[in-house]
Amino acid sequence: MIPMDKVSKKRRVSANMKIDEQKSSLSSLISNPPENTRIIEFSPELASYVLENLNINNRTKKPKNIKRYANDMATGNWSLTGDTLQFSKKGILMNGQNRLSACVRAGVPFVTHVAFGIEATSRVHMDVGKVRNNADLFHGEGVPYPNETGKGIRMIMAWKSGKTDARGIDLDLREMLELYNNVIDKSVLELCIKKAKAVKRHTSYPEAHLIALMYFAWRQGHSEKVKKFMDDMIAGYGNGPRSPVRLLLSTVSRLRMDRFNTITPHMYAIMLTRSWNNYLDGKASKVSDMSVTLDDPLPVDTSM
Repeated sequence: MIPMDKVSKKRRVSANMKIDEQKSSLSSLISNPPENTRIIEFSPELASYVLENLNINNRTKKPKNIKRYANDMATGNWSLTGDTLQFSKKGILMNGQNRLSACVRAGVPFVTHVAFGIEATSRVHMDVGKVRNNADLFHGEGVPYPNETGKGIRMIMAWKSGKTDARGIDLDLREMLELYNNVIDKSVLELCIKKAKAVKRHTSYPEAHLIALMYFAWRQGHSEKVKKFMDDMIAGYGNGPRSPVRLLLSTVSRLRMDRFNTITPHMYAIMLTRSWNNYLDGKASKVSDMSVTLDDPLPVDTSM
């Protein structure tokens, strides 16, 4: 157990205080943040208060970490390190929810460094390339569909550069947030994600490709047509076996059943965009449209 003489004396917060006093002292530190970190002992009650009232739009909790931390706390194996809990200038918890959750689970206090007055926008710099991913980033920003938003933007930028696979698109969290805030049409992207999720539920077609196709088509003035295309994919509708949607879905179904073939992201992208182009032009697809080679370029207008 950490000796209590290590807990900061000025505006002290410790588990032996009444919970109202703990909350009051913490509130004082949040309202008038010290320049350096403070060592604070969080009681399970104070940890629960923070999680319920100050933990807004944080990243997804990590159950395995919480279980491990709780076990260390309960067995007295928790040590004071330089890792900090962090509160923004507005009093929002920005880092440390897993440790606080472990404290509640273990039912015992723990001691930690705490930093106050952190800029809310600095979330993109926390654990970059290590712990936080695109889903964590967008969840923290309060973005609808945080997981799909990151996947969609990566695929949009891949298509923009003529690539059919987003795995070669290297974007750090700061670049991703910059694209979302200043380049991507947020309202259109959200609509595309919502529709793509519906299509995937019925067809298992990869969401990222559906998002990218719908986004570019929408931006080029084909919003109603591409919505109808997606609705037809959901319904599996088409006039005849060579209709773009029916031939696409039947080809994908056949390829998935062939254990000697794997549908690659490149194949998904080329078959989808060829089918869309035929659908847009009001013509039937050809069997050759569903035959894809590695050298086939992406046949879609990706101007933004």
